[in-house]
Amino acid sequence: MYRKFFVTVLLLGAVTEPRLVPYHEGLTVAGAVAGAYGTLKGAYLSHIAVVRGALA
Repeated sequence: MYRKFFVTVLLLGAVTEPRLVPYHEGLTVAGAVAGAYGTLKGAYLSHIAVVRGALA
């Protein structure tokens, strides 16, 4: 049986709607932020942390 796994990216911080964004090949940080409906006013756009793997 073939199982299709869905990979998501968790967007937290100064984004309009913190959420899981579906990953697809070619997804950029800007695209992921757009998937969370953009940034909040006053967000530090030059301070971004990318974490790979589990957060726990």
